[in-house]
Amino acid sequence: MEQVLEGHTRVDQTVVDHFVSLLNQQRRLEDTIGGQPLLPVVMRQMETVQSLRFAARGQLFDQVLALAASHAQFIAWMCQDGGNSPQAVEYYSLAHDLAVEAGDADMVATTLSMKAHVAWSSAEPLRCQRFGEAAAATPGASPMVRGMAVQMSARGLAMQSDQQARHVLDDAAALLGSVVDMPDWMYFYGDVWLTLQAGMIESHLHSWARATAFYRDGLDRLPEHFTRDRAWYLSCLAMAQAENGDAEAALDVARAALPKAREVRNRHGIKQIERAANRLNAMGARQGRELDELLVQTSAS
Repeated sequence: MEQVLEGHTRVDQTVVDHFVSLLNQQRRLEDTIGGQPLLPVVMRQMETVQSLRFAARGQLFDQVLALAASHAQFIAWMCQDGGNSPQAVEYYSLAHDLAVEAGDADMVATTLSMKAHVAWSSAEPLRCQRFGEAAAATPGASPMVRGMAVQMSARGLAMQSDQQARHVLDDAAALLGSVVDMPDWMYFYGDVWLTLQAGMIESHLHSWARATAFYRDGLDRLPEHFTRDRAWYLSCLAMAQAENGDAEAALDVARAALPKAREVRNRHGIKQIERAANRLNAMGARQGRELDELLVQTSAS
């Protein structure tokens, strides 16, 4: 490996496969421990992958470009998860450019879809919808990647209180049903994940009872090692229950979610629990005060 990095020999398939395998393992590790411990590691790793371009030849050159795009996309995701949207957009743009150069249609579509996710996180519904639609229209993108993009456009519509969002999410489910294979980075995408997205759609539409049902169904079937996702969707469930007037259930779920969110430094989940506490307090429910106290206690521990 050192010889490759020093430019003494050409990159071969073994080297590329090594980095592909390593990145896939890191993606799955991030599901369990969150992105912040991994971010500096993957950033350094990407520098190494970028350097391989100068030694790669033929088809391996395109594979290295695609590998660099995958690293940039993963880095962008971790930046966004850590609350750094500008850096996330920067790396998604880099991933997009590398994917275009490599001719990787699935990654081209994914970077647009993930820019829709950044727009959703920034409360920009029209941008979320349009980036999702652009991603879904990417020539050559596979059904699974297009399904992810269609789901993002559904989120944008729901944020605009457009009931059509439910039908668009059905379109995403239909694409999922046609999947034969998938890119490496889409390993998490399936029926359980789409059920949880349905909960988010219903939350944006302020259909709190429906949202609660979808969240419960998805969480019941979500594998335990998805610690970060479990923390997020539990916090979404707590918010839906608070909005639905079920104060005790909201408090119970928030109690389960908060340690997980703290463990993986899930800022979004913690903020959602804070919103649930605010909603409970606005209702005059004692559970709001209890949740405020819990938030203070866990932040100090």
